[in-house]
Amino acid sequence: MKKWFQRDYRPLLDAGNGEVIEVSASVEIAATRQSVWALIKPAENGPLLSPHILRGFHVPGTPEGTGEVQGFLTVHEGRKHIVGIELVDEVPGTIAVTRVLGSLDDASRSTYVLGDIPGGCRFEQRERFTVPLGHDPETVERQHQDVVDLLVQRVKVVAERGWTPYPAAADGRSDQRFSPEYRAARS
Repeated sequence: MKKWFQRDYRPLLDAGNGEVIEVSASVEIAATRQSVWALIKPAENGPLLSPHILRGFHVPGTPEGTGEVQGFLTVHEGRKHIVGIELVDEVPGTIAVTRVLGSLDDASRSTYVLGDIPGGCRFEQRERFTVPLGHDPETVERQHQDVVDLLVQRVKVVAERGWTPYPAAADGRSDQRFSPEYRAARS
């Protein structure tokens, strides 16, 4: 009998074992591309953009830019988790492609794209993922689309209202200016 660490941990979704889907959302933001990049790139600003992120940090010993690893302390259903995100590719100030470390879905990628437009910038997020066999593709796609829609709207709200790097309070308290309006940002 093999021990747990000797098991074959091949990706859950080998080629041909699920449908790869991409969802996306974009929004026009009345802020410069550089200021929006300064908001979305540092992991430390994660708590401003997601109610699930308690803290974000650059993982020491990893480079800045491509190859960088960002860590996030998150909470889901009352339980804390650590999530590692690797920056797979980057064009500074314009494009970032990330993947979740340890994901069993080799197709999974998040892409963030910024482009200049008159009066501000356009922010787009794309999520690529595999729907496992036996799961309803429409339901899984809708769930991912809802998350992407919410994030781009959240970035717009925070970027246009002005923001300070997280944490806003010197003693580490969370920045409550944005929390009550999080869900309202969707409408």
